[in-house]
Formats: sequence, C-alpha cells, structure tokens
Amino acid sequence: MKDFKLKMELVPSSSWYSNVRSNVSKYNWDIIRYKVYEEYDHKCGICGYKPPVGVKGTIHCHEIWKYQANDNIKGVQTLKGFIALCWLCHGIKHIGHTQIIAREGKLNLDDYKKHFLKVNKCSMEDYDSHYKESMFDYTEKSAIEWDLNIDLLDKYGVKVLTHKQNKLNF
Repeated sequence: MKDFKLKMELVPSSSWYSNVRSNVSKYNWDIIRYKVYEEYDHKCGICGYKPPVGVKGTIHCHEIWKYQANDNIKGVQTLKGFIALCWLCHGIKHIGHTQIIAREGKLNLDDYKKHFLKVNKCSMEDYDSHYKESMFDYTEKSAIEWDLNIDLLDKYGVKVLTHKQNKLNF
C-alpha cells in the first residue's frame, strides 16, 4: 500500500459499533473530542482545513486503532489515539460507510474521491488501487473476532461504561 497522507481505514464488520463512543457516556465523549479539537487547533490533522468561526460539525474526532491478530480467528483492537478530521478526510477513512450514504443520495462520492486525489497528489488509478487494497484488508480483518482494548482512555481520565450503564446512556 502506498504511503498516502490520507488513507482508507475500513472498520472490520466484526468490530462495527465497538468503539470509544459506544463505551463512554456522551459527556465523556464530548470531553475527549473537545480536547482533540483543541490539540489540533480546530483544524483537520490531515489536510489542514479549518472551518470558519461558528461553523459546527465540520471537524470530527476520529479514533486511531491498531489491529493485532493473535491467530486467524481472534485478535485485539487497541486504541492508539485520536485525530481531528474534516468531514471529507473522515469520509475517506470510513469509505464503506460513505459509499452507503452516497447510494442513499445524501452526498456526492465524487467530492470525497477528488479530496483523496488532491490531498495525496495522486491519480484515480492510485485511488482505485488503494481502495482495492483497503477492501482486501477489510475482508481479512472482518473474519476475525476482535477484543477491544481502550486502556488509552485512562490518559483522558475517562471511565468505561458497563454494558448496563451503556444502555442507560442516551
């Protein structure tokens, strides 16, 4: 896989909804994401986009994960950090989800592709190749059952919710 600045990071289907946001209260998620936004000066950590003052929802907090398979059926998904991303970079990171929304007519996938090409200074062939490699990686990882390791949250002073507490977190 080329060493692109902006890469696709499809979450394995076996890990969908197994993330930080589903394991902390909304209050604690807000603490984390606002710290990340400040750390990145409210700019995208990849392309540098900074929304105009007062424009909300254009910078997102993205979780950075490391996947380490213990064998071919079990592995550990470890939280390595966070990065502030603009909506376009975040959409590329989660290209599978972005494609679903595009098929529903709620966004234009070409805008995301153009952003990928611009940020990485590459061709459409490079995009297609990276997409295919990312899909192969996604398929391989989706065959594995992942245990979640979010010990990094201790750094943020955030408590992880129990399953029962999580059901009450609205």
